[in-house]
Amino acid sequence: CLPGATGTVTAINSAPFYEGSCSAAACPGNSAGANVVDGCACNAGYEGVISATETPPYYSGNCTLVACPENSEGSDVLSGCSCKAGYTGAVTATAASATGYEGSCDAVSCPANSEGADVPSGCHCVPGSTGSIAATTSSRGFEGSCTCWQNDRRYDPRTQVQNTDTAQECQDMCAADPDCMYFTWYTESYKNSGGKQCYLSPASALKHSTMAPGGVHFPSIAGSVDCDGEADTSCLEKRRGYDCSARDGGYLAIGWVSDAANCQKMCAQVQGCTTFQFENKYGSHMDGACKCAHAGCASVSKDQYFTAGPPQC
Repeated sequence: CLPGATGTVTAINSAPFYEGSCSAAACPGNSAGANVVDGCACNAGYEGVISATETPPYYSGNCTLVACPENSEGSDVLSGCSCKAGYTGAVTATAASATGYEGSCDAVSCPANSEGADVPSGCHCVPGSTGSIAATTSSRGFEGSCTCWQNDRRYDPRTQVQNTDTAQECQDMCAADPDCMYFTWYTESYKNSGGKQCYLSPASALKHSTMAPGGVHFPSIAGSVDCDGEADTSCLEKRRGYDCSARDGGYLAIGWVSDAANCQKMCAQVQGCTTFQFENKYGSHMDGACKCAHAGCASVSKDQYFTAGPPQC
């Protein structure tokens, strides 16, 4: 008998001149095929090789359950595998592959305005943006977002373009304008305009609060075109200021801005400004006083409301 078949065939003197037969062994468990002689293949979700032999049980090898592949979890492929948190894809049992399955689970790249190797390794928001990214087993592999948007802020100078339904549409308009670095979108009708307004601002624009000392408030959302428009403020010093006497010409410029970073930016735009001081006693929801100083101004200690530094770090 051929390998994979069982029985005997003996020659005799009369037709058909032999007696006995050879019967092909059936394919073993977890495999499929006509018989061992013709060939057996492992079922979907199993892996292994079945080979015909001349000795009982007339085959060698077996088909075993395939464990869930890398980056997926579950008891085995046949029972079902799902991608781990931070990964997306699908794993499906199949008999058409030697591995017993097809598909994979791949790491999700860090989403917009975040950085890192990938979501499973960890993503954090880029400087100038806020939020968080957490790996999940959802269809996109993560939850959360990073945005450079801030509530109740505006940029000046600004040019109105048109009304938009969302802040995202306003940011998209800024991205399409080569002269735009910042956008401001009012969440409610601004100055009885009859709709939500989108404003675009150049790179030289300064950020301000939309909360006035008198309590007038126009709710808004503002941000940069790509969350990469904030200055380096690592050199700024807390509880420090500059006194400029009148006989030395006083301060070069005084204005109101939202934070120390924008005061630094204002200083960089004022000719002769070598240092600045930012004072905000009203809280982060309102503008503070920005004073641009020259080289003749004296550095002095201040209270917790003051921050000072050069025009660039």
